[in-house]
Order: sequence, then structure tokens, then C-alpha cells
Amino acid sequence: MRGRTEVSLFGNNARYRSLKPVRQNSAIISICNHFSARDMLRASGWVLEANSVSSNLILPDAIERQIFEGYGGEVPSSEDSRMWWDDHLKQMEKRALLSSSSTHPESAKPAPHDVAYISVWTIDQEYPSLDFVLACTGRKPVFIFTNRSYGSISPSWLDRRIPLLAERMKATIPERRVFSIVGVEPVVQRLATAWESLTGHTIIPEPYYQATHTFCTRQTLAPIQPPAFGPCRMGLASAAHLTQAGRLCSAFTDSAHDDPYRLSVEQGTQEAKRLIDRKELYVCEAPCGPGQTGWEVVCIVAVTRKSSKVAAVSKVFTHQNHRRKGYAKLLLTHVCHEVLRTEQHIVLFVAHDLTTAAGVYGRVGFVGVGDRPISERSSVERWLELGFKDTEIGHW
Repeated sequence: MRGRTEVSLFGNNARYRSLKPVRQNSAIISICNHFSARDMLRASGWVLEANSVSSNLILPDAIERQIFEGYGGEVPSSEDSRMWWDDHLKQMEKRALLSSSSTHPESAKPAPHDVAYISVWTIDQEYPSLDFVLACTGRKPVFIFTNRSYGSISPSWLDRRIPLLAERMKATIPERRVFSIVGVEPVVQRLATAWESLTGHTIIPEPYYQATHTFCTRQTLAPIQPPAFGPCRMGLASAAHLTQAGRLCSAFTDSAHDDPYRLSVEQGTQEAKRLIDRKELYVCEAPCGPGQTGWEVVCIVAVTRKSSKVAAVSKVFTHQNHRRKGYAKLLLTHVCHEVLRTEQHIVLFVAHDLTTAAGVYGRVGFVGVGDRPISERSSVERWLELGFKDTEIGHW
């Protein structure tokens, strides 16, 4: 498996020996609130960057927010994290909250925040190590990252931490704001169950999304092949492509019958404009049909969530009149070659029920999906999005 880099901090330090938030079988569980991206990244950014494939839903957005906050785009180092812990513990000591910080949050009544992060740490034998980072930002779902390798996430390990995290969520985030939770399958299942029990917001029986989280590298990427159905041209979308690309962005959300995030044509056009302005949307064009002149957009691919080593592709979608002609594979391969000039990995979610798409992605070079070798399955993870009733749904 392409394992997560499980990391911890510090050595023999009396200040950490004196930290006693919640003790669990000789380990101390510490839960911290962060109401800015900078504060969260100071505490745990270096761990997220060391696991930039699995933290891709949180890290790139946090870096953008840190830039907006005026601190630049550099991810703080492990030394910055040590300094953050020193500051954090001094503040806790000053407020005389060492004995209760993990069980009693700073604010008894949750207030709306555009940015709210919660980090969960285990301090075992004097070494703090990050277990989770939970992100609730903008109008996005609640994303959760774990520093634990997929195969070592046991029920007993979750049971020691998830109830405490759910309690802190309830004290920090308005309940109706938590419309869904996204992360690796066992973590989401346990956290959603705890949240439902704690708040009464019922889990929607049908998951919003069940997918394999896969990746592609320069080593696995397939070579570019010539188009099989005549001439085409590929590249970054421009304003000239807005109308057609907007329709495809809308149609992409319609293609999943249970997608709670459907976009109208107008909303799809707004989404396309945002992606075009950010130079994140690629198009494949083919000549218009008989009796027509010019070119039409037949396929789109978005490249988003970029960090120093990883980018994500999404919205891989072909116009219904041009399917089974190889355009998706052609454009996605072209895009991956472009992106991997500067990035080390490209990540992608593949819904479990999209077997045809999984075959295309596997042939492009995304591991563990389609007809790729069975041995690669251990390199990818099963991810899940569970939604809740009686909430204010957002978008991602």
C-alpha cells in the first residue's frame, strides 16, 4: 500500500509529560480547535504535507486560506508545530485548563465560523502524534483526514477517539451545518454514527458517494496516443468555451441520479467561469458535425486542489453525443502529462458503480482500478460520503 507517513513530535519534554486532557489506556487524547487555516497548519500542516495524497481534500484549501489570511503559501514545518505546541500549552496552563481541555470545549455554544478545524492528537510515552484533522470550511462538507494507515484503523482505536471528536464538533459547529461527512470509509461510518446519536440528525440511508481514492504518477501514466476518431484539439479552456463548458459542468452533476449537488445550466456556467478564470479547466474539441463549421467541446476535465506535490482531477465528462470515441481517455492522458511535469501525484475519486469509467482511468494510469493488477488494490482506499437529514446542504 502507498502508506501514509505516520509521524509524531517531540522527545523527552516535561511540559508534554504534564499534559493530561483525556487519558485512554496510558495514552492522552488531546483535541484542539483552530479558527484559522494558519493556526491549523502551524499545528499539523507538516503532517498533512507528508501525506498530501490522502490530505488532498483539506491541505490545498487550507493553503489558499492561509494566503488570504496574509501568511503566504508555505506550509509550516515540524519545528513550527513544536513552537505551536509550546504556545498552546502555555495558554492552557495560564487558563488552568490542563485537566479539562479535551472534554470541555472553550465555548459552550457553537457559533458559525467560515473556517473551523479540529485536530485530534494522541500523546503516548511523551510523543504527540496527529490522529485526525477535521475541516469545516465555506459551504463544503465536513472533510476528515486521518494520519492512521488504512489497514490499521481498528474499531477499538476509533472508539477511543471518535466520541470525543463528535462532542467537540457539537460544541464547535452548528448542527445543521454538518450536512455530510467525507473521508475514508471506516472513519466516516463511525463518526457519522456518533454524530447521529449525539445530535439526532439521522443519517440518510443512501450514501451520497462511495468511491475509490486512486492516484497516478509519472511511472504509471500511459503514453499519449493519437485520436482514433479524426482530428481534435486539447488545452486549457478559455472564455470562448464558456457556454459549452458550462452545459457540460451542469450535465456532469445530472449524470449521477442521486447527486445532491446538482447544478442548473446557469450554475454550471458559473462553475465553468470560475474554473476557467483559475486556469483549472481543460477541454477537448472536435469538428462540428456535417453541414456545420467550427469546433465543439466534446469533453472536459478539471484540475483542482493543487499543493506542492499533488493535484486532483475531477469533472471528467464527455458530451452524450460523443461517447465511446476515446475522448475522455485522450483528454485525461493529455492533462495528466501536463500536470505531472510539476506535480508528483494526481488523485482521483472513482465511484464504485462507474465500472466503465474505472476501466478508462486504469488504462490512463490510475492504480488499483479497472483492469489494473489486483496487487495494486492495496495501494488505494475506499472513501465514503454520508449525508444527514434536516440540514442546510452546501456544495463541493
